[in-house]
Amino acid sequence: MKKRLLMGMLMFAPLMVSANEAKEPGWMFEAKPELVRHIFHFPAGTEVAQQVEIQAYTVAQLAPCNSYRGKGELSWQNLQGWGYGYGEVTGFEPGVYASTLAACPDLPKEAVEVMIGQSLQRHSGQYPLVVYAPEGVEIRARRWQPQDWNQGEQLP
Repeated sequence: MKKRLLMGMLMFAPLMVSANEAKEPGWMFEAKPELVRHIFHFPAGTEVAQQVEIQAYTVAQLAPCNSYRGKGELSWQNLQGWGYGYGEVTGFEPGVYASTLAACPDLPKEAVEVMIGQSLQRHSGQYPLVVYAPEGVEIRARRWQPQDWNQGEQLP
């Protein structure tokens, strides 16, 4: 009897281990070489899918009188076998920026956020939102929520 009980426990032990692993954040997203994995958790909303804005940016010492855009793109791929997507910043090159080229020789350089890419994605909140980015690229995300209508004023 004890032998059968022990055999039964040994048969189900791998299932118990995999169930515990499933509770880790981002467990289904493998680490990619030379990329940092950013994981965001959003509460599941009452909507089927909520809108989430994701921004990829870097901080550089540049003249504050210009507007800048970094080289790179924030794109979305499907996770094979899961029917779920993840973001990835591709084509990023540090120090390569497009700018408005305004002349401002007297202004000292300061830390400026340089946008690389942004995206508005539908997200259900069941799984974490995962974005892969190279070292030196920061990722931020925020949930968009519907707000009450503003009726405004009616003037004669």
